[in-house]
Amino acid sequence: MPLASDQAVCLRVSPFSETSQIVTLFTREHGRLRLIAKGARRHTKSGKSKFDGGLDLLDGGDAVFSFAPERELAILIEWRLRDRHQPLREALRPLYLGLFAAELVERLLEEQDPNPKLFDQLQRLLVRLSEPKAREAVSLAFCLNLLRQVGVLPDFSRCEGAPSPQQSRHLGFSPGLSRLVCDDRLVETPDAVPLPHAALGAMTSLLRLARAGGPLPTLEQSQVDPAYRVLVAHIQEQTGTRLKSARYVQAYTK
Repeated sequence: MPLASDQAVCLRVSPFSETSQIVTLFTREHGRLRLIAKGARRHTKSGKSKFDGGLDLLDGGDAVFSFAPERELAILIEWRLRDRHQPLREALRPLYLGLFAAELVERLLEEQDPNPKLFDQLQRLLVRLSEPKAREAVSLAFCLNLLRQVGVLPDFSRCEGAPSPQQSRHLGFSPGLSRLVCDDRLVETPDAVPLPHAALGAMTSLLRLARAGGPLPTLEQSQVDPAYRVLVAHIQEQTGTRLKSARYVQAYTK
């Protein structure tokens, strides 16, 4: 079976047996892969793992693996840890945002569908999450960009019930309709998720900057958490599954 090597970020780790793990890696040139890491849970007397440093969520490294596109599971042969992204693990908020981004990549990307540009963006995100002034904007911008790339980004420029979202008194998002609903239509829509105008403004400004370029604004958690509630509801409706990390990015209430 041919071997391949690639840069990778660890998106998911789950036990397979007493000694092995199933890992999901997002690789730069081979896309999202599920692999079995045989012996990953076995340690020597000194505490070392068969794989350099072991594998943990959000770890970045170089992977060598058997690559046969027709097989459901590849075999991880070697793992060289390059970056544990320790700074983002030193506080809960950046860690939670990193885990949320990793889960979105795992849920929304097809297996074995390479996306080098998105891989590089995820790498930059994991570094910048340790910057307090930048983390909220870069995290939300990454999530919106991911939705746009996979073709499931809603249209936030129009709403039902008002001439425009900016002219509405009350605003929400319907996952079932995949659109904004305003004022009276908001009351009539059972699944609508309330969306403050400040949160909508944060999303639309980030989308506008993604097209035009320029520095990202400084955003507060109070602006972005309501936006995450909308994105979570939308993604769960689109995929038919629940996001495990959702509760970590929806903490802000007013």
